[in-house]
Amino acid sequence: MKKYIIGFCLFLGSFLSLATLSCQRSAPDILDGRIVFLGDSITQDGRYVTVFEYELFKRYPQVDIDVISVGLSSETVSGLTEPDHPYPRPNAHERLGRVLAALKPATVIACYGMNDGIYHPQDDARFRAYKDGVLRLVAAVKATGAQAILLTPPIFDAAAIPERVVEYDAEKFGYATPYRGYNDVLADYARWLESLDDKDVRVIDVNG
Repeated sequence: MKKYIIGFCLFLGSFLSLATLSCQRSAPDILDGRIVFLGDSITQDGRYVTVFEYELFKRYPQVDIDVISVGLSSETVSGLTEPDHPYPRPNAHERLGRVLAALKPATVIACYGMNDGIYHPQDDARFRAYKDGVLRLVAAVKATGAQAILLTPPIFDAAAIPERVVEYDAEKFGYATPYRGYNDVLADYARWLESLDDKDVRVIDVNG
């Protein structure tokens, strides 16, 4: 988790620099209206959101803005669940419409990917499910008039859990026994996000 926090702190500097330039963009200003964070347990944990909110109000004390986090543990945008997971992982799309309707954000900051590869080696079908899920999320956010900001999945640190990680030829993979090279999967997700050709979507890399 320490590496996640370091990565997100780096993201904050880049993000707030981008915010000062937002008046040059056609997308809504990050400082105009409610900001809603979506994501999995990393977002539900709340620490990086708290740091973001602190930095936001420290730099812009005159701004009257809501920051709301609705991260949900285990959630994915891909709709995938590993076979040995104790319950079906929540699918962000099941609640996305309700969240957008209830909270009416001007900006949605979403961080998905850590759970979406379900801790397996890279696979075309899983990668496509992640891509489709992200694009659906972006379309839903833009349909409300809000702007979408996508954070890449952060680093998976196999060295932090050496007793749990397994090799490529393991019989099964999942949260309890993740693939040792899983960060390579997340890096692929991050590079794809950065390649998105949409001038109205910001992508901020916290994996590189």
